[in-house]
Amino acid sequence: MNQASPQKRDLAMLVDQRQTSFFKHRPSILVLIISIVVTCVTFIKMQELEKARLQNEFEHLSNNIVVTLKDSLENNLQVLNELSSFYAASDQVERSEFKQFAKNIFKRRPDIYMLGWSPRASQNQLLELSQSAATEGITEYKLKQYDHRGLMVPVQSREEYFPVFFVEPLERNRDILGLDQNSYPITQIAMKKALETGLPAATMIMNLPQFENEPAASRNGFQVFSPVYKKDAVLNSFEDRKENIAGYLIASFHIRKMLESALKNFKTSELELRIYAQGIRDKNKLIYTYNPQTYDKTKRPWTVQSEIKVAGHYWTVISSSTSVFKKNHYRWEAPAVFVIGILLGFLLAVYVFSFERTRIRQIMVALSLTDELTQLYNRRGLWLLADEQIRLSLRHKRGFWLFVMDMDELKKINDTMGHLEGDRAIKRMAQMLQSTFRKSDIISRIGGDEFAVIALEASHASLSALLDHLQNQLKKNNALRDYSYKLQISLGAAFFDPSNPCSIEELIARADKELYAQKTIHRSQKATNL
Repeated sequence: MNQASPQKRDLAMLVDQRQTSFFKHRPSILVLIISIVVTCVTFIKMQELEKARLQNEFEHLSNNIVVTLKDSLENNLQVLNELSSFYAASDQVERSEFKQFAKNIFKRRPDIYMLGWSPRASQNQLLELSQSAATEGITEYKLKQYDHRGLMVPVQSREEYFPVFFVEPLERNRDILGLDQNSYPITQIAMKKALETGLPAATMIMNLPQFENEPAASRNGFQVFSPVYKKDAVLNSFEDRKENIAGYLIASFHIRKMLESALKNFKTSELELRIYAQGIRDKNKLIYTYNPQTYDKTKRPWTVQSEIKVAGHYWTVISSSTSVFKKNHYRWEAPAVFVIGILLGFLLAVYVFSFERTRIRQIMVALSLTDELTQLYNRRGLWLLADEQIRLSLRHKRGFWLFVMDMDELKKINDTMGHLEGDRAIKRMAQMLQSTFRKSDIISRIGGDEFAVIALEASHASLSALLDHLQNQLKKNNALRDYSYKLQISLGAAFFDPSNPCSIEELIARADKELYAQKTIHRSQKATNL
């Protein structure tokens, strides 16, 4: 039994309907998997880059806000330097002058809540201050201080006092007129620090007395004390500055109002801002929150922490991103690449699937037209090509020869040497025919030991030359010592004449008739020899 080649069996298995879906479509599935993996890796890397870009952008936004806060606070504190210069240039500042100067400042810096002047006064000078205030129309001027409960009570006797003598705007700060700033530990610390450094010094975050009737969260504020010294005084040391202190200029800031003014140009919901400072009881007191958020514990926001120095104290500013920031600034390149990549992957997989189906179909067509053992055309292939050649012959008026051949001794070879040797004999016959005829000619194996050849564009008179050439090639092949047997063939020929056309069946029938006649002759000769 003549066996098919392993390569042909593999090709047949490729399209076997009994194969699983995966193995039938593995090239397209592999392409799809690779495209999905590449797309996912690209998407992840782009997401990481986008996250880094968003973080940088958020840090930039946060830093801009911190710089704005810092500039606003520094500009506010600069007011005290202006007041100090004003006092240094005047021999004695009158209440009306202070009021006018403060009014000009408030026009430029409306976020300053209070400006005041607390002169240094001994016990004997307190009465003079009260009389001077009354002369200027401040009849309710009374000296007072804080007690241990934080309440205002009449001033007690001590060495020196720093009562508030000027205050603007007077209408909203009238209650602190005459309040001794040296009676409260928080203000004492700031006043002492200002003397030690020679620079303005701020209190810790405190409840401003002007807001004692408001909710606790709205009372937060701080005061800044700027020392004013006697003219031409020596100020080389702390003792010099303490001895020559003339009083303190005071600026009072309400945290919420000041920060709202500083952030008025940042109308954004893209971040939450929390500001912490040192309070009386808390080392890290939350003093202000902008755009408070409730965060999902599973989604941690980006945070940027910065510090601002405010007259000797450090404030911690923590900026946290909100979902609005990501929504407004997120670029959709990564999702777009992901979607496009997946779509292209599917399209490529479909293309590969279609290509594979086409290739397999071509293989199957080739298999259906090709003899597996010799790789020559089979009977079906011969029939298809013969029909086509008949049409071409009729169109171009050119005839061709059809040869039908049988291997006479194949059964004997199979019986005596085995079917493997019979297969080799068939292949030998096929190779001999391929070396005999042109590449353009159609050579086929149409049965077990039957071969057919269509010699194209041949004339009726060329038969003798074709047969001589075939006979010579057969002799050369049989002269080889590689085989223990000789190839013997019986042959029938039929010419297709375009002027007298016939069907391929009729043409083969004519060739077969000659073939059978020749086989009969060969049998007779063999019987005679026996």
